[in-house]
Amino acid sequence: MKFNVPAWRVWLVTAIAALAGMLGISAGLKEQWPVAILAAVLLLRNAYQLWVFTRPQRDS
Repeated sequence: MKFNVPAWRVWLVTAIAALAGMLGISAGLKEQWPVAILAAVLLLRNAYQLWVFTRPQRDS
């Protein structure tokens, strides 16, 4: 699988992941568990997407 991802998309996903992390922490501190769980899922999904976009390509 080879991705040709533009830099703006990587920056956008990074910003969304950071904001989801901040939302999750804020919601967790206020004990709003459904929002905290949804933010954690969003953070994990975006972190995985960043990993896929930025991992080194293997020659196959």
